[in-house]
Amino acid sequence: MKFPRLTTAEALSNFQLRVRFQDNTEADIDFREQLVLPVMRSIATPEAFARVRVAETGSSCYWDVDVPPTERPDASSDWLYLQSVSAELREEFETRLAKGDDWQEAAEKLLQRRRQPTTTNPRGLHASERAVRFLARKPTAGKYNANPRGLHASERAVRFFLSIFLPLCFVLFFFSSSHCRLPQARSALKPKNSTPCKRS
Repeated sequence: MKFPRLTTAEALSNFQLRVRFQDNTEADIDFREQLVLPVMRSIATPEAFARVRVAETGSSCYWDVDVPPTERPDASSDWLYLQSVSAELREEFETRLAKGDDWQEAAEKLLQRRRQPTTTNPRGLHASERAVRFLARKPTAGKYNANPRGLHASERAVRFFLSIFLPLCFVLFFFSSSHCRLPQARSALKPKNSTPCKRS
């Protein structure tokens, strides 16, 4: 069992390599850390890095630069494929090899894990499609349904605000305004100071 073979390799800016494999896996791999290796120093310029080629068998990619054939920089298809998977799967693969598992068996298990849909997206739907289905979902039937009308979270928040906080704000405003008017009313009821009438 081997990883899918390499089909295309394209050099991008900032020493990024876009690779594509037989299973339609596509990834952009950062080669900046690899350029410090002695064998890769000959492609440390953008012009040299752009001269990437794919081997006829798809087992690797190499750079057609003016160096002896034994010193020509290359990258195997298996290594490139490992860089295209998630860090979690890559760590699982390296752990299996460290425990003594066969390379072919570890590679097969990695491919099986990669084909499995994630628990948060069991149907493999795109994010936009999941959002549309979430908004269009029907309310679930049951005694303890917290959203019987199937309202969106934002709409429920607005209705909660209008039904609770708005009347509360109105009551507080009414009592505060009444409290401010009460001293004025009391002062209006007091008799004004008048001078006593003089007896003739």
